[in-house]
Amino acid sequence: MDAMNTTELRAARTPEGRPAPRPTGPVPSRPELLEAQGHACAVCADSLRPPERSYLDRAPARQTPALLCCRCHLALKYQPPTVGALQGALTYLDAFEQRRSQGLALTTYKAARRRPRPSGVEAALAAGRCEVCGAQGVSLVVEHEHASDLVRGVACPPCNGLLGFMRDDPHRIRRLLEYVGGGPMG
Repeated sequence: MDAMNTTELRAARTPEGRPAPRPTGPVPSRPELLEAQGHACAVCADSLRPPERSYLDRAPARQTPALLCCRCHLALKYQPPTVGALQGALTYLDAFEQRRSQGLALTTYKAARRRPRPSGVEAALAAGRCEVCGAQGVSLVVEHEHASDLVRGVACPPCNGLLGFMRDDPHRIRRLLEYVGGGPMG
């Protein structure tokens, strides 16, 4: 299940494996959806005011469409995250917080961009593995926390974008994981 992409996770299927037909019946209008969602994004619960800044998500597996904020919309559309990548992002953020709380030496992003790079950053880049999703043999970027400018590790561009769109917030990533996986949200 971890290797499935978002489209596969969210697409309803018949027992024969064919895509299920969309639910029939009246589709709520945008104002009705806004009211039903309390003028909040279906994923992160950020305000959808003004309503013109909301995006309609019509995933076939959902009974009704949902409205998303720009960041959640981009996190799903820019590079659809897998369940494994989202779980990896949570583990990655937790590991960084543990390193920070233990007082381990952390590198600033500015220092990591200079040549020669600090040995820890150079070794992570040389390993050629995204520290978020585990993808091998992909291009990597130095990933950092924007608030403190501290390097967390290296990530592939889609995972780096995902962390940025979700504002490095584990709560938002958990809600996106529940939204993509179809689990309960609350």
